[in-house]
Amino acid sequence: QKEREVQKTQRQKQFLDKFTEQPGKWQKYGTGGQTNAQSNKIAKVMREYKERKLHSGSKKGPIETDRDQAIAIALSEAGVKRKRK
Repeated sequence: QKEREVQKTQRQKQFLDKFTEQPGKWQKYGTGGQTNAQSNKIAKVMREYKERKLHSGSKKGPIETDRDQAIAIALSEAGVKRKRK
């Protein structure tokens, strides 16, 4: 049983390591064909979305709550075209 708990904590650590607060670590969105600066910008914008500080438009605009729209804002600010599915 103790071995199971150790394995569980290791899996949790591995999962959390993927989504750390360091820039460029948003592996969920991929970094194919992006520079480090673009990856850092995307990470910064997605952190703002997660903390409910991302505004659509200017800082006086409404807070963005839609995840897809937040991704679109991040890619736009980073100067990356979104790949089609």
